[in-house]
Amino acid sequence: MNTMTRETGEAAQHKISLVSDLVDNGTLVRHVNADELKIEDSLVYVLSEQQGGGSLVIVPISDPYALMSNFIVYLSNSGTMYRYNETLIDRSVSNTFQIKQYADGTLTRSDVSDIAYKTNDDLKEELRTGLSQQRPTARGNPTACASMAFGVGTGFGAILAWACAGTCVSGVGAPVCIACIGAYAAVSYGSINTFMNCLKS
Repeated sequence: MNTMTRETGEAAQHKISLVSDLVDNGTLVRHVNADELKIEDSLVYVLSEQQGGGSLVIVPISDPYALMSNFIVYLSNSGTMYRYNETLIDRSVSNTFQIKQYADGTLTRSDVSDIAYKTNDDLKEELRTGLSQQRPTARGNPTACASMAFGVGTGFGAILAWACAGTCVSGVGAPVCIACIGAYAAVSYGSINTFMNCLKS
């Protein structure tokens, strides 16, 4: 099974600082204000050799964007930047969720869903109540895996499944896409390895 390991301490902080510097100097193009990138809450995961090695640095994005919004950078073992992706989820004019996704700074997806918009506070409440809901047993597709992770019918499950239609990163292990990983990790909920292995089942 593929395994990603959470990295902490000086090694993780070095990678977070590297990403922060690359954003600040314009090497990595962002589409949110600098203060909306929650650099201090960044997470670092090390990929297994089966996944191609390297690391993921996941930077959550704050209000007014939904909790799953994130800026994720895929680094090689040497620290060389391979790819980065920005997922921005917020409210549309029709009061549903809308998404914009950027790969390496270029817009790759702009879409409006039919999922009714909910505030981050509402989503957090759904996340708490979703713990008691029955989980589906079907695996291998984003909808089933998102429902398994967050609870059947929750806003999180629906939005994550929708976001999983985004771009994928070679080396992480198809069909796991970087938008899924970043959105899942940004809410700091549950086992990311369980989610990833569900996608690959």
